[in-house]
Amino acid sequence: MRFSEVSIDYSSLKESLERFARSAYLVIEGGRRLEGTLKPQGSKNGALPLIAGATTLDKPVKIRRVNPIRDIRVMLDIFSYLGGSYEFNLEEESVYLDPRGIDRFSLPWDLTKQIHASFDFLGALLFRFGEAEVPLPGGCVLGTRGVDIHLDGLKALGYQVWLENGVVKALGKRPKGGTFRLKKRSVGATKNLLMASLRAQEPVILDNVSVEPEVIQLVNFLKGSGAEIEHLAPYTIKVYPYPGELLSSPDEFINIPDRIEIGTYVLAVLATRGSIEVRDLIPEHMESFHSLLKNIGVEVLLREDGALYFPGKELNPIEVATEPYPGFPTDLQPPLVAFLTTVPGRSIVRETIFNNRFAYVPELLRLGADIQLLDNHTAVITGGRELKGAPMMAPDIRAGAALVVAALASKGQSKVENYLVLDRGYWNLEGKLRELGGEVALRLPLDQ
Repeated sequence: MRFSEVSIDYSSLKESLERFARSAYLVIEGGRRLEGTLKPQGSKNGALPLIAGATTLDKPVKIRRVNPIRDIRVMLDIFSYLGGSYEFNLEEESVYLDPRGIDRFSLPWDLTKQIHASFDFLGALLFRFGEAEVPLPGGCVLGTRGVDIHLDGLKALGYQVWLENGVVKALGKRPKGGTFRLKKRSVGATKNLLMASLRAQEPVILDNVSVEPEVIQLVNFLKGSGAEIEHLAPYTIKVYPYPGELLSSPDEFINIPDRIEIGTYVLAVLATRGSIEVRDLIPEHMESFHSLLKNIGVEVLLREDGALYFPGKELNPIEVATEPYPGFPTDLQPPLVAFLTTVPGRSIVRETIFNNRFAYVPELLRLGADIQLLDNHTAVITGGRELKGAPMMAPDIRAGAALVVAALASKGQSKVENYLVLDRGYWNLEGKLRELGGEVALRLPLDQ
């Protein structure tokens, strides 16, 4: 690993961040109105497949708008394990990835168990080597997240695929190719099949694919590297065989803004009945979120360089279900539920993507929230009750964000433990909340 002179020594910083995040917790004094301006971080879910995608390249690439949140750090550790090298420049929020030394096609369990996006390397390694060994992924426990669509798709393209001792193994120097329809839209399977299809002998048609902005960004990254990929219909793409051994790297690529981070901060501010201006967002990425906010009664004013959000005179309960893009995103469901605890009336939120996404609800009940779970997929929120601060434990990234949103709207002090999961998805969360007027402190047990 090399480090540029203008960068902070990232290796020592990474170790410090890791030790700190494992024992740190947030202390939040709620009941304060937040307002201000947010400049969003680069997309976490956008940067992760770009790091895996860099495995397909023949020379280095710089990716801008990347922050060293924990999931990014783990993904870079995997890239380094494979033989790649990287430099993190914290000043300009960029990472320089050099794939030229990559000489391994297998991943270790101790790294892959930490992050679900580790499975993105499967398709990239198949393209580079015609062979891959990737353990079943870890990450947030959100319910069943099988990899059968990935494996069925690879088999349909002509790869030999089998599962051995918890490790997915695949072979295929030049698989035949063909057509494959995903039985349901899967972001992960779409990413892997995209990269693996470039090695096929014949064009590949993938139907019922995911079209999340982060997936389309990967498509654009691959196309900018020489791949030929055609969008035939809203959920159908055609991937043409790549004639060379490795893709030709672009010198630089700019990551999109993080739409989930934006939504989280907007909901946090609105929960305190404040207003927030977000600069540098992509409006079409936020359409379902904006539509939902307007139905609740939130004013959304789009501007040339962003958007302004503020609560209307009256907020209304709603019914909403999570859906694949362009529907309402599952990653914003937990902070939405937390916000709805402050909206008078009966709201209903249905989760259709994951079957264990409501694991955070018992923690919100500690604050006095009125939430009933009808099953693993439906929450009924009776909002408008006064919330009071309490200690809580964050079970996963977005659940942790929900606890923070609710704590900000509560009277008194709350404690959110397991900061590690928040560090996986939000860069400088406590600092940004303080800039918006929140009284938020990051503590260690020794501080008590």
